[in-house]
Amino acid sequence: MVIVAFLAILFLSCEKNIHIENRPADPVVVIEGIVEVGEYPVVIVSRSMGIFTSIRPEEVSEYFIKDAEVEVSRGNQTMRLKTFSSVTPYGLEYTWYTADTTQPGPFFKGEAGKAYQLKVVADGKEFTATTTIPERGIDILGASAEPANLEDYPEKMRLMVTITDKPGYGNYHRYFTKVNDEPFYPGLYSSGSDQLTDGVTVTFRLDRGVDKSSDFDPDLYAYYDKGDSVVIKFSEIDYDTYEFWRTVEFNYASIGNPFSTPIKVKGNIKGGALGYFGGYNPLYYSLRIPQ
Repeated sequence: MVIVAFLAILFLSCEKNIHIENRPADPVVVIEGIVEVGEYPVVIVSRSMGIFTSIRPEEVSEYFIKDAEVEVSRGNQTMRLKTFSSVTPYGLEYTWYTADTTQPGPFFKGEAGKAYQLKVVADGKEFTATTTIPERGIDILGASAEPANLEDYPEKMRLMVTITDKPGYGNYHRYFTKVNDEPFYPGLYSSGSDQLTDGVTVTFRLDRGVDKSSDFDPDLYAYYDKGDSVVIKFSEIDYDTYEFWRTVEFNYASIGNPFSTPIKVKGNIKGGALGYFGGYNPLYYSLRIPQ
């Protein structure tokens, strides 16, 4: 009875009108940078928007910073990145920075075991970050599909993946899936560590990646369909990249939950910007789910 009374008081107290003053904050520089094995670095520089900001699709391009100075270094080599822009099929213009191979070098792509430094000058401020592309510590041994056993959806399948983790704590990863003609989407909870799998072989269910910018069915998004062609992208990442995505996904999962514990997103950009600069060492595994 004490617990029931406490819950009753708690929910009754929630009926009180609370006024939250919406004070506009100054925009903050947001940086998302990646360097992947075999690829040139890609960096997106933008400005934050207010949580209650109303924005039309054609205004999205205004938040990208197109005149930043962006450099990526590896050892004694420094590569200046150039601005590129493109328009999506929906008419949204977006901007990113990467290598301009039409100009004199040096040019370099991501390599496992190498450290990379990022420097961005935007809005009169300098921001820096460092990342390392890890050596491979996890391998995919195999994947198979089995019925999801959903009475109303007999065509739905779940994907089981077997991995082996090399001995020695400190392996971190992030996974994506590509189904048929879709792009690669990260899992709803895409990042993980070897805290419980160090030095062992395990089989686990791998949920389908999801486009978090669109509506999806929380009961069905994780499953695949019979006949689907699936590519798994399993990327090794360093600790800072893991911490960034772990805290981002925790916050995403707790939105709207009044009982969740707030957690700060842990980026690795120094100088006051939001975001992260991360290295990726990807491994791919393809399969077709039987009809």
